[in-house]
Amino acid sequence: MDNLAQAPVKFIRDDEFIILMEDQNGGKYAIDDLKRLRDVGIQTIVRYPFWKDIEQDWHSYDWSSIDRAISDGRSAGLKTMLAIYDHAPLFFPEDWYFHFADGRILTDPDTNIDYERLMSPWNADGWRYHLGFIDRCCERYNAADVLCFRSALKGGSVMLPEMAGVRIEGDVLETVMRVMLEEQMIFESHPSHEIWTTLHPTFDKLPWSGNAYRYEIYEMLQQILPNARHQALTHAYFTDNGEHGIISEMMRRCDFPLWVGSEYCEGLNTNTDTAIERGFRGFFTAPLHYLSGNKALEPWMLEAVAASMRKWREHVQH
Repeated sequence: MDNLAQAPVKFIRDDEFIILMEDQNGGKYAIDDLKRLRDVGIQTIVRYPFWKDIEQDWHSYDWSSIDRAISDGRSAGLKTMLAIYDHAPLFFPEDWYFHFADGRILTDPDTNIDYERLMSPWNADGWRYHLGFIDRCCERYNAADVLCFRSALKGGSVMLPEMAGVRIEGDVLETVMRVMLEEQMIFESHPSHEIWTTLHPTFDKLPWSGNAYRYEIYEMLQQILPNARHQALTHAYFTDNGEHGIISEMMRRCDFPLWVGSEYCEGLNTNTDTAIERGFRGFFTAPLHYLSGNKALEPWMLEAVAASMRKWREHVQH
């Protein structure tokens, strides 16, 4: 028996169908809220820590906010997924960041503020430091109930920044393949071997985003990381920019689970039947989110989670 390899324990369990998202722009959950959500079937929460909040000076790390978030989740009986997001610190050399073609450092398109700096994969020193930070996070939070992941380079939806005018300093295909592999090799070291990608189909139309190479990326990951449990998420489906054709093709061509955004708790009531019918693995949902306007957990949200969960479980049982 000692010579028989044991299959790694799954992080996302077979009876999970709704994963809770925290809104990185607000909408924090109190421990009592998390317990109420656990009571209606939620088992995992996704948190979005920003690098700049953790490393506020060179090699000086403050992990307290993440430690507290994980502790809150554990108090409520929840596992935690940590999205190792963008928002790099502001004190690095300027040539470590993405730039526009005119030389300006890449800024947030909505606010024109440079807080959302991204590390350029074409600067060897900066990219090595970036990978080192990811490795440090995964080493610190390498627990059965905590999973670090990073699904794409920019905002969790695109391989390269989607804004027009970004300076591209190398071959897009070669770059996105290298970037995805270097990051996912670190994440795959988790005991569960789970990795996540989130390449939003809307950005396939932008050749510099790199998302159009999704199938080359998926094939590479399968070949080089054959033991990885690959899961994917598309945030938007039940909207005008859902790109149903591309997503349907993904589901035909790929053999990994595809999760979908529910469109907040409101969508749990209206979209569960369609999501089940079209073969999605389950929902990511954010009861509290600045785009929905929901700022407090209300009874109807818990009822929506419970009702949706019942439908998913009944579908699997039959």
